[in-house]
Amino acid sequence: MRHPKQVLTRNQIEQAVWEWGSEPESNAITVLVRKLRQRLQTLAAADWIETVYGMGYRLNPPEPS
Repeated sequence: MRHPKQVLTRNQIEQAVWEWGSEPESNAITVLVRKLRQRLQTLAAADWIETVYGMGYRLNPPEPS
């Protein structure tokens, strides 16, 4: 939320979420993003997380009106 529209690579997300020295499963980021989207869906905000193919993910909240 601090940096909307900034693309975060899978590696950046891994480093921010998992402890140093532990390695997540290969699909852990995909599962994490899916679960976040499911939770955001209850707020009608599932489309806030955008997949940037070949790069990573971006938080894309609506502009304040």
